[in-house]
Amino acid sequence: MPTPLNNQASVTYTYQGSTEQGTANSNITTTTLLDPYSMTAVKIPVFTTFRNGDRLTYLIPIRNTGTGTLYNVTISDNLGSAGGDPPTSYFPDSAYVYADGKLTALVPKVAVGTVSFSLPCPISSGQDALLIFGTKVDNALENTVSSIRNTATVTATGGSTSGTLVTVTPAPTATVTREQYADLSIYKQADKSIVQVGDTLTYTFTLTNTGSEAATGVTITDILPAGFSVSSVSLAIGGQSTVLPTGSYALDTATNTLTVPTKGTVSITVPAMSAGTPGVAVLTVSGTIVSQP
Repeated sequence: MPTPLNNQASVTYTYQGSTEQGTANSNITTTTLLDPYSMTAVKIPVFTTFRNGDRLTYLIPIRNTGTGTLYNVTISDNLGSAGGDPPTSYFPDSAYVYADGKLTALVPKVAVGTVSFSLPCPISSGQDALLIFGTKVDNALENTVSSIRNTATVTATGGSTSGTLVTVTPAPTATVTREQYADLSIYKQADKSIVQVGDTLTYTFTLTNTGSEAATGVTITDILPAGFSVSSVSLAIGGQSTVLPTGSYALDTATNTLTVPTKGTVSITVPAMSAGTPGVAVLTVSGTIVSQP
């Protein structure tokens, strides 16, 4: 790294009538001595939060701060690995380098827990190169993983392809944090495909939460077929099923619209995803076909 050259002068003197020697110090001058081979690099996440399955993009700007040319510039990223399975993987065809006014696609070396990029050209003194690449967050990453810390090792050789090894210190690092959210989907299924007046019919609503937080205050609204009369509504969460009391849901007789639950009664909470398994709640609405629409 550059070395500061600090220098200060001093002066001594005497004058007539004085028995003591006077002294004075000059100001300090500083001159920076550049290393022949040195570089800097940082790692910048384009997105600072993540969800499972997200694509993350990173920028690594590299500058040659020495007086000589750097060759074999290589960047190796650990994909957030901390000794176990990496939380991310390289996103195919996402790597580019911008140098000498040109954007060039890179084909990295990819292995479990690492991806390595070799720049196609040397970096001259005072010049910059910008590496751009993407990763994908594991779809089944545990919700207990609150952040992903990626570290890159940046190396080069000074003066020639077989020159002195140069390493950026400290290693460029970036951290992204888990976004706290709930993400619900709903699937409706009927237990029969053909019915006639007098038959029973049951609708099942499966609520699936793939988010990191429980979904609270959930309300389900459904316009039921005309002629369908509700007889019971039940809710199952975590393997426990409960028959909801009549006052906990409302049925608009004019439109046959069912709302579960009504305000101020029971509440529906769908758990967060855990251990790669989505949280689930199941609402079951049973009734009878009492008349033709």
